[in-house]
Amino acid sequence: MNKRAMTEKASKIKEFFLQFIMPPKCAVCGKLLNINDGTLCVECLEKWHDEKEKECERCTRCASLCTCNAKLNKTAIISYYSSCSMYESDFSKEIIASLKYKRQKCLIKFMANELMSNMYMIYGLKLDNCIIAYPPRSKSSLKKYGFDHAKMLANELGSLTGIPVFHGMRHKGSKEQKYLNYESRAKNAFESFYIKNTAEASEKLRGKTVILIDDVITTGATAICIAAFLHNCGAESVKFLSVAKTPPLSKRNL
Repeated sequence: MNKRAMTEKASKIKEFFLQFIMPPKCAVCGKLLNINDGTLCVECLEKWHDEKEKECERCTRCASLCTCNAKLNKTAIISYYSSCSMYESDFSKEIIASLKYKRQKCLIKFMANELMSNMYMIYGLKLDNCIIAYPPRSKSSLKKYGFDHAKMLANELGSLTGIPVFHGMRHKGSKEQKYLNYESRAKNAFESFYIKNTAEASEKLRGKTVILIDDVITTGATAICIAAFLHNCGAESVKFLSVAKTPPLSKRNL
């Protein structure tokens, strides 16, 4: 048996015993799972599928097809956007909270696969000309939670698709976006995000289609801000994908 085969065998044995010492739990509700189960328990998985199928009250389409966002519709800086689910129910908020505040690799992989499914819906997308980008977490949040969920999502999506990931965005720290209106969000975003090395970034982004990903889109202020930075470094187009989106009838989106 060669060294690689021995390493793989040892890894499988380790994983097998870990499943008994630390049995897998549902990433959302914490219910114990069987060894061969996935990331979510049966009940949570059904709830997630229900969330994906919920219709927008305005256009009657599911989140992946809904384009009801006044701010994104008024700008050409983002040429395509799609979400996996609506950010409305208690369950959808719970699963996003688990994604943002609990370091669960299994949930990251699950959501990266969901984002990948939406990415493949983009008409005419040429993967060999794509690069993935994400809004990095602020230093204070990174220190508080110990991980950057958006970065982990981007890396996992890159691993699944073979698309390189752009890590040049930086976050100086700012007020929390959820407490601000659109105008304040936009100003806050432009003051908070920047590209570390524009010359190096331009080499990586010039002529590329950027797949920008995030956990939740509310007004689109952060996405528009980052897309502007990406275009300034030569990106040809920016396509935006999020795990969830706030309902378009929310006062924040009107």
